[in-house]
Amino acid sequence: MSQAVDTPPQPRIPLSSAFALALRSTVDPPAAFLYSGLSRRKSALSLVWAVAASNAVVIFQWWFWGYSLAFSPSATNGFIGDLRSFALRKVLADPSPGSPLIPELLYSFYQMEFACVTVAILMGALAERGRVFPAMVFTFIWMTIVYCPIACWAWATNGWGFKWGVLDYAGGGPVEIASGISGLAYSWALGRRSERELRNFRPHNVSLVGLGTFILCQVHPTNRRRARYVPYASRPPWLCADLSRRPDLCAEHAIGGMLGLLFNALFADSAIIALDGVNTSASGGWLNRNWKQLYMQIAYIAACTAYSFVVTALIAKALDRVPTLHLRATPEEEMLGMDDAEIGEFATDYIEVRRDYLDWSPAYHPKDTDSDAVPAAGDRHGVPDVELSTIHANGHEKENGKGAASGNGLANSHANGILSAHAGGDAGAAGTGALTPISEKTEARGES
Repeated sequence: MSQAVDTPPQPRIPLSSAFALALRSTVDPPAAFLYSGLSRRKSALSLVWAVAASNAVVIFQWWFWGYSLAFSPSATNGFIGDLRSFALRKVLADPSPGSPLIPELLYSFYQMEFACVTVAILMGALAERGRVFPAMVFTFIWMTIVYCPIACWAWATNGWGFKWGVLDYAGGGPVEIASGISGLAYSWALGRRSERELRNFRPHNVSLVGLGTFILCQVHPTNRRRARYVPYASRPPWLCADLSRRPDLCAEHAIGGMLGLLFNALFADSAIIALDGVNTSASGGWLNRNWKQLYMQIAYIAACTAYSFVVTALIAKALDRVPTLHLRATPEEEMLGMDDAEIGEFATDYIEVRRDYLDWSPAYHPKDTDSDAVPAAGDRHGVPDVELSTIHANGHEKENGKGAASGNGLANSHANGILSAHAGGDAGAAGTGALTPISEKTEARGES
């Protein structure tokens, strides 16, 4: 072990750079896959888009002033950095805040990846009702006012948490608590999801959920400053995802980060921390009879939690009042799906008629030929084309005052159309379970 520590630092630089670049490619895309798989099909692509777009916003913010606000060596207030390193000025080959063995420029890129990961986690709060463009404006502001100060507390050489002796190696505060609690605050600002949308909810692609979860649990980093030597997890792997319902940011990330920080107080070992040859004065935790480390960790957890929720809620509520930047989509857009409403594209665009495809297959008769088979047609909800004209016509009538008193004519007619389609609205379809032939659809369109 001593030989590994005493080797010259130069060979570590390209390895650390490669690890930083690989980290983003193995954490951000799996997070997008995980969120996409947990959502309904009609809102799956918008979450992939949100994660990718937020990644670009964070990279710009980090270059612009994010790194300086988090790690500027000249700031002494202990809360947030100054603009000494604005646009990465004066960030070259000087020793980094994390270790004198790593140049500061490389360290800034390394820390940028964790900022991207944090916001990628936060984007799960948009699930099925949040608009993407206002979320990107929110991302820039949130990175500046929430993430950068908490990162400064824990990791900057003059941060109050760092100087006090808080043990936060894996980002339990800046990454896990900040993303989880901020996701809770953002969800609160968006409001509850519609009960109509929560009925019979199930993930549209459990394969993507499993893929994203597996990759995240395998590559999740365990140390922000000394990743080679300190094997403390920031959150237990079984809290990676709730396969049954949705991304639950508070339970999976915030609670997991809190547990990881508490475990640091109990199981941190000063001998392990000192293996890098730099941090040789760390007191460790209860294993080293450093009993006060527990209340220090608890105070740090409380500060990160309160600050993240209050400030994020204020940002979200203020932004929601700005014209054209309302955070939540309209009820009509939620019913249509965020993919169609925001992008006009779909993750998987196919006709889904029944969970068991045999329910809609015509009975086999020896005299039948393939030419007699009815071609599949309809909209993305499995409603036959012949029903669509009726649905839209009924919807317009109800909007003109001929429908239900609730005023939701289009939604009611759409639901009625789906029910009639599933029940086999015409005699031919009801008998075989097949959809209406194309010739009959053409005649129906002409009559309508």
